[in-house]
Amino acid sequence: MERKFIVDGIEENKASLEAEDGTILTVDLALLPAAVAEGDIVRIFIDHEQTGKKKEEIQNLLNDIFR
Repeated sequence: MERKFIVDGIEENKASLEAEDGTILTVDLALLPAAVAEGDIVRIFIDHEQTGKKKEEIQNLLNDIFR
């Protein structure tokens, strides 16, 4: 699943992102790429492949600890 937002405004260390449905999301500017500017399109998506790999990696570490 992916959502697109337009950077509606940047003030101090916060950015206002507007979704396609008009929903406004305010996030810390540090969470966005350094070069982000008002008017830019930001895409947020869930990377299921990487999530699965990370879960497997963590499970392997736990298995090693508790052997």
